[in-house]
Amino acid sequence: MRFLIVSLICTIQLAFAQNSKDTITTKKVIFTEIVKVDSTNRFDLYKKASNWIGRQKFDVIEEDPMSGKIIAKNSFIVYSERGVLAKPNGDFTYDVSIDVKDGKYRYSFTNFIYRRYRQDRQDLLKYIPEKGKKPIEDTKAPGWKKQWNKDKLQVNNKINEHIVSLREAMKYVAAKPLETEKPKEEW
Repeated sequence: MRFLIVSLICTIQLAFAQNSKDTITTKKVIFTEIVKVDSTNRFDLYKKASNWIGRQKFDVIEEDPMSGKIIAKNSFIVYSERGVLAKPNGDFTYDVSIDVKDGKYRYSFTNFIYRRYRQDRQDLLKYIPEKGKKPIEDTKAPGWKKQWNKDKLQVNNKINEHIVSLREAMKYVAAKPLETEKPKEEW
């Protein structure tokens, strides 16, 4: 996957229990890259990024054309099976950040939070979210580790699709030269 630079950034979280202070190290999942786009100013890049966010139907949290920053949220459903047997297993929410400068932009997809679904008892065709949420970095999934890994793979595929789409939308397109009228040749 040449379009993707996945960086796992180690962050230190301090977990404060009631009487103990334990330090836990976690690896935060972040999909990020700085992409150079020659001959494009930051205003054009910002407009392209804003249009892309709109086409993806993300929930925009912050837009600042002067600083060149867009922050949005999105969510999507992960499924436990494919095709006719597909049933929603849960959903992931995540943050999207795009920063632009002259000739380059940076994107980040981070803060992946999972919410598991269960079948509704009154309507067996309906799935409803359970209480509680879980970050994608959580390695504990007792009883459903195999499905948890499949769900994380679906996240990886979805974000890769976003990255390819964003890179395509942000491409530099040279202006077409003006066509001049050719003089008629006499012979």
